[in-house]
Amino acid sequence: MHAPSFAAEQVRRLRSVIGAALASGAVSIAGCGSADAPAEASFTVLSEPAAAHSGPPAPDPALWKTPLDDPLLEQGRKVWTGTCIACHSNGLGGAPLIGNRELWGPRLDQGLETLVRHATEGFYGKKGEMPARGGNAELTDEQVRAAVHFMASRAVTSGGS
Repeated sequence: MHAPSFAAEQVRRLRSVIGAALASGAVSIAGCGSADAPAEASFTVLSEPAAAHSGPPAPDPALWKTPLDDPLLEQGRKVWTGTCIACHSNGLGGAPLIGNRELWGPRLDQGLETLVRHATEGFYGKKGEMPARGGNAELTDEQVRAAVHFMASRAVTSGGS
């Protein structure tokens, strides 16, 4: 018997992670999968009580709710609210939290082109995994690039640590 292909393994892992998140109530994905979901799409990110939470602080929703003047970043914000929010708002699968400089710093040091390639093709790293196109096969290369630029800009401009 041969080993599963990278894509097949990626789908299996993504289903497992999303299934666990949904079963535990960690994330509600109403409207998930829409590449250009409106900014008012309904997403609920649930967090543990502060005493039980040992990870980094939850991101500030203002990071993704405020429309942006830059067209590339605004397109990325819309893609983020339609797809990326499912993992990057709560760290699902090891995803770096939007706006968290500590988590994004080592990734940004690799360069935006590397991050775009990982987001487009998928990536398994020591700290987590990134399904190709965030698990949304309908996203174009341009939309993925815009979402990466948006997330990178939030890490650079936010006060999060």
